[in-house]
Amino acid sequence: MKSASKKQRSPGDYRLQGIAAALGELADAHYERDLAEMVLKSLGVSIGDLQKAGADAFDLARLKGDAE
Repeated sequence: MKSASKKQRSPGDYRLQGIAAALGELADAHYERDLAEMVLKSLGVSIGDLQKAGADAFDLARLKGDAE
């Protein structure tokens, strides 16, 4: 039996989580925040969309420039 407290994820959610991880790496480790933002925009995806999909908070922080 599945837990009712955990949101069921769709394949699209997992795809967005992967996008968040990849663009977080690009923005933070490779110092290409502008490029990462351009890719997001070209995909028609927002940070909010990534959050709703369950993207990791660390990946989102790296993408937004808030990672320590």
